Amino acid sequence: MKEAICRLCGQKFESELNGKCLWHLGNHIRKIHSISVEEYLLNGKEYPLCKCGCGNKVKFFKWKFGKYFEDHKNNVQLSDEHKKAISSGLLKIHGKTEGYKKLLKDDLAKWWELYKTSDSNQNKIKQISGIDFRTLKKYWIDEGVTSIAEINRYVRLHKSVWSNQGEKNGQYQKIEDDELTKIYQFLNENKNKYTLKKLRSELNIKVSSYALIKRLYEKFDKNEIKSLLKCGMASKPESEFYYVLLYYFGEKNVKKGFKIKGSRKIYDFCLFDKLIIEWDGEYWHSSDSAKINDKIKEELAIKNGYMLFRVKEKESKQIELLLKIKELTDEIQTNSSVVS
Repeated sequence: MKEAICRLCGQKFESELNGKCLWHLGNHIRKIHSISVEEYLLNGKEYPLCKCGCGNKVKFFKWKFGKYFEDHKNNVQLSDEHKKAISSGLLKIHGKTEGYKKLLKDDLAKWWELYKTSDSNQNKIKQISGIDFRTLKKYWIDEGVTSIAEINRYVRLHKSVWSNQGEKNGQYQKIEDDELTKIYQFLNENKNKYTLKKLRSELNIKVSSYALIKRLYEKFDKNEIKSLLKCGMASKPESEFYYVLLYYFGEKNVKKGFKIKGSRKIYDFCLFDKLIIEWDGEYWHSSDSAKINDKIKEELAIKNGYMLFRVKEKESKQIELLLKIKELTDEIQTNSSVVS
């Protein structure tokens, strides 16, 4: 539990998040003591000026005074002593005597593999490497370790687990098992009535939507959770694709959260009771367990006389994809007419 205490009157503010403590303290200082947060922190001292010597006051943001005014840092050339101190500091962190670039080349790949693990985040990798994450990203790209697209993909994945990537508030968003069970029961009792946002509001769930859906997916079947939510989808791209299907093929011809009779497996969509469409999101279909499950579902669909078509998230907005689905549905309708 974090806490912040007013220096002027001694009132205490507590919260699990340090940022929230400071937010309450800031409101208290402005309303009760009628001074700004800057005045409170300065405590009679002079307002700090830009270190470049221009005489302008530095920026104040999130309880911290900056060192420079606007982009004046770019106008300041580092001295040789400063550059040497930075390089020596990095060498000291890793206990090595090799040159700066040699150090980076030896460790960049290792840090990238570590960052990709599920329990990592920007704050952790910064602590291990001793390098600011923005700088580390540049090194990864410059040295050919990975691409900017791949880095951003893992940034999004980590954000779904961690409430905040900042240095102060980067903490894991946990939901207790009994609370997850209550949420699951509520969804079963109110099938297709609540979106993820409305569910959080109705049950007063404090964690983020990303963390909530990830915790539910970890404890229960992902497809079942999707079928219980309104629209049955947690991601915006999948929801948009669902409404595209409704627009082109008609509401009566599109089913979501589809189950084959006698099976517990849930499929994303089914068109004309014959064509099953599986949405392959970039994250949830990348693990080995997901690939095994996909293969089982595909074999089950074919065995029961269904056609199965997979839609990859990155291809979902291509017109060629819709034309391919249209060809398959036309084929289904033509065969149905011949049989009848």
